[in-house]
Formats: sequence, structure tokens, C-alpha cells
Amino acid sequence: MHIPVLLCGFICGWPWGLLVGLFAPILRSVTLGMPPLFPTAVCMAFELAAYGAVAGILYKTLPKKKCFIYCALLGAMVIGISEVHIACQNTEVRAYIKIC
Repeated sequence: MHIPVLLCGFICGWPWGLLVGLFAPILRSVTLGMPPLFPTAVCMAFELAAYGAVAGILYKTLPKKKCFIYCALLGAMVIGISEVHIACQNTEVRAYIKIC
């Protein structure tokens, strides 16, 4: 689910990347049963929403050269992972994050 959200942030912009990242894990959990809704899908929703939004914002603001595209990807991943640690302070969620 990560690659489509990042691509959506790049191609469609940060608002669509944010929305797709927010709803993709929840819809997948409801329709297919994986990942489990809580805590996995909820935390993934925060993480992927941050991925899509930050990737779109960085791609729009940075120059369109190959090295800056990688910088946008790396920045989105770092901010997305830190967002999960900030947003999901539950002990069950922390145990899941440590497993991953």
C-alpha cells in the first residue's frame, strides 16, 4: 500500500495523497480483513496519510531532478514513521511497531 500512496502524492498532489493514504488501510481492512483494523490499520492510516501529503508537498517545492525526487521519498518516509510514533502512543501499538 505504500508505493501507490507515494505515487498518488507525486502525481495527484498532497491533498489526494493525504486522502488516499488515510482511507486505503481502512478500506483494505474492511473489505479484505488484512491488516487488522486495530491497531495496525489505524496506525497505517496515519503513516500513509503523512507519506502521501509530505511526498506531494516536497515534490511540488523541490526542483524536478532525480536526486531531489529521492530526497522527497526519504523525507516522506522519515516524517511518516515519526508521525506513527507521535500519533500512536498506545502500548499495544508500540508493541506492534517494535515487531515491524
